[in-house]
Amino acid sequence: MFVLLLLGGCQGELYNNAELFKENFGQATTPTGCQTDIKTGFSQGDGSTSSPYEICNKDQLINLAIKLNNLSTYSSVATKSFKLTANIDLNGPEEVFYPIGFHGVNNLSDKAAPNSKPFNGEFDGNNYFIDNIVMNLKNQNYVGLFQHLGASAVVKNLNIRGMISIEGSSNYVGSIAGYSEGKIENIISYITLNLDTTYYAGGLVGYQKNNEVIESEYIGFVKVDISGTHVGGILGGAKAVDLNQVLNVSDVQGKDNVGGIIGSAEAITADDLKSSKIVSGSGNYVGGIVGRLFSNSNITNLDACSRVITSGNYSGALVGVIENSNVSNADDDDCSLNLNNSNSEIQASNYAGAVAGACLGNNSFELVTLNRSVISSGFGAALGCAYNEGVEFVDSNLSGRVKASSHYIGGVAGYSAGVIDLEQTVISADIFGTQIEAQNYMGMVAGQSLGHVTISNSDFSGSIGDDPNDAFSFEKCHDYVGGLVGENNKNLIIDNVQLSLSVKCTGSSVGGMIGANVPDNQSYIEISNSQIFTEVEGFYAVGGIVGSNTGKFTLNSSTLDIDVLSETFYAGGVAGFVDVGSEEFNLNLNQVNGFVQAVNSAAGLVAYASSNLPDKIKITDNFIGANGGITIISDDKAGAVAAELYHASISDVHVVDMYVASIAHFENPSVDSKANNIGGIVGVGTYISLIRSSLTGAILHGQNRIAGIASEMAYSLVDTVKISNLTIDAIGDIAAGGIGLLNTSILNNLQLGDRDLNKADGVDFISGANFVAGGVAIIEGTEMESVINNSISSFNLAASGIAGGFVASDTSSEITAKHVYFDATRAGTVFSANSIGVDFTSIEMTNITSYGAFDFSSWVKPTYNKFYPDLEL
Repeated sequence: MFVLLLLGGCQGELYNNAELFKENFGQATTPTGCQTDIKTGFSQGDGSTSSPYEICNKDQLINLAIKLNNLSTYSSVATKSFKLTANIDLNGPEEVFYPIGFHGVNNLSDKAAPNSKPFNGEFDGNNYFIDNIVMNLKNQNYVGLFQHLGASAVVKNLNIRGMISIEGSSNYVGSIAGYSEGKIENIISYITLNLDTTYYAGGLVGYQKNNEVIESEYIGFVKVDISGTHVGGILGGAKAVDLNQVLNVSDVQGKDNVGGIIGSAEAITADDLKSSKIVSGSGNYVGGIVGRLFSNSNITNLDACSRVITSGNYSGALVGVIENSNVSNADDDDCSLNLNNSNSEIQASNYAGAVAGACLGNNSFELVTLNRSVISSGFGAALGCAYNEGVEFVDSNLSGRVKASSHYIGGVAGYSAGVIDLEQTVISADIFGTQIEAQNYMGMVAGQSLGHVTISNSDFSGSIGDDPNDAFSFEKCHDYVGGLVGENNKNLIIDNVQLSLSVKCTGSSVGGMIGANVPDNQSYIEISNSQIFTEVEGFYAVGGIVGSNTGKFTLNSSTLDIDVLSETFYAGGVAGFVDVGSEEFNLNLNQVNGFVQAVNSAAGLVAYASSNLPDKIKITDNFIGANGGITIISDDKAGAVAAELYHASISDVHVVDMYVASIAHFENPSVDSKANNIGGIVGVGTYISLIRSSLTGAILHGQNRIAGIASEMAYSLVDTVKISNLTIDAIGDIAAGGIGLLNTSILNNLQLGDRDLNKADGVDFISGANFVAGGVAIIEGTEMESVINNSISSFNLAASGIAGGFVASDTSSEITAKHVYFDATRAGTVFSANSIGVDFTSIEMTNITSYGAFDFSSWVKPTYNKFYPDLEL
């Protein structure tokens, strides 16, 4: 190898970069028999395909450039075939080489193909090299080994090394060609590009239109200053090009549209691409593979190893921005990336994505596997598309760490204005912010979604709002945070999803799946056949599924194991706050277990739920606590189904192994529980229909208004409900096995307490101060009468004041009671305070041979038993 002389300044440093000269090209020598034909200026051959002109030394290569540049000799070489028969050293930087086809002063103002006539022949490097190419130019366009390759041109089997340096402005610069419509095959380029203001600069070609670039590699450095746009490790720009087996292992630096392989591309087809090292920009659209990928492109088999950084917007490990295109089989498995290593980072001022900074139009990704650390110093960050208009992921796996200092932080999309479709996709991420209380809209699928979302057969795991490297990370997210979607505004359909997440934020509307569902007209959420394990913490309106919901919502056939905490109001195993107006809220065939806590209003399913119309809230065939129990902690209002419920229908809901107490008592059992308005099924209910349901094995600690069915119920119907193995420990007034405070309602077919006359006295025990009853503590109301039919109570009662075997006090204007019984032995010596109910051991009771009100053998069991024990009523 010749000793390289240093050029001044940065150019010399780049050219003398030892990394580029690890490959030993060997000495360039003139082979024996290398003679120049006086007529042709080459060694041998006639320029035909079968007998190409042979080039065996530097002068003959320069002769090709001279002839192609001269209009009088252009036609003699423009379509001919050439072949190297020796290694050639151009003696740079001692001698400056000009592009083949160079036009002297060529500062064209437009960016179309050059006026010069292109090379349309074949140049076969024959696996030899051209070394020490130095082009030290100023204000030049169309610069490369060739200036312009025409549609019939082929350049192949060639290794080149050296430097191209252009001071000032330039357009279309590449080591093989500035502008190409020809075929590039089996090229290895070690050319360094050191450019100022350049439009379209690529490691191999500045701009490639049509044809192919295959089996080629760039090992140099593409450096364009802050004014350079369309800069790529292989191609600066491309349109309608096929790429195959292309590798870039160089750093690439520019302004806008910067890519590890292509700066900007339209309608390309690519297969087997790999880019590594650093791709950086000072503007917008920077990608590890393509800076900006326009419509109708299809790329597959990508190794995306580059670290991608821009001080502007839109960066991605694959693309900065993708539009109406398809990507498949992309990964970074061979990159040896570590999330604690900066090489895994994707950075932007706004919209940084592991896959793309932005996805415009409709795009599909299949078999994409990336593990990246994504950082936005402003807003918008995601493992998928930080900004999305339409995206589909199939059989993909996105994992890593995502953080931003402002809004819209997600797994698949930070901000989504369009469709998201996920199928057989795995998302595993830690998502968090970097400024205290500055982050809103965070979720594993989307921070904020304004478009339709469909998710099927997919898994999600990780954490939101918890930076493991920051002791104060809990302060780093605020409102609208969900395990999948922070805020949802359109249709969200979820089927067969496995979810294992920790979502912890200091704000409002925080949910294990959706932070806030605020849909537009006729939009809805449907969740089915899913397994959900969530730990959710927030300040207000916190839910195991949804923090707050004001639209149509359905949860079907799913299992929830939840840990939900609200620092103030509304914590629910499914939903924190629900106000659906005239829309529907449906919970059907679900199982919920775990822990729920709020200062006010906590429930196993829904903390607060309200509708303007009857039967819009439907809760059917749900099991609560059936596989691990349910613990509910609240200082005011709690229930297995709901803490506060207005206009709702509940049927075939069964609660097992429930514990309820105040926060102070839960933290220190020696402190009395002063919780109020505690119901085994509903805390406070108005306009409720509750039928064919049960509560088995519950302990309720509280102060006032504690009851097995509901602490307060008005204008409601309760029919065929069984309460057994219930313990109520109330230190204040109003404690009952059924309803604490009943107003203008109907109670039918209630079995309150186990009907086994031989059971121990310590079972089914209710204690309190005043108004303690096995059935209803106080009946009130003046508008309409309450009705109690075919019901029985068999609780142990202990009271220091007023008590009753079935009813303790009736202050209503009128009540109708028929076939109402209580166990006088278990209730103590205190019978009904107002003659409602008949002693369980009376002749009237013992002569009844069929306990029709309590014969549940005819019930049809729920069909969804996959995850439930075989509960018997």
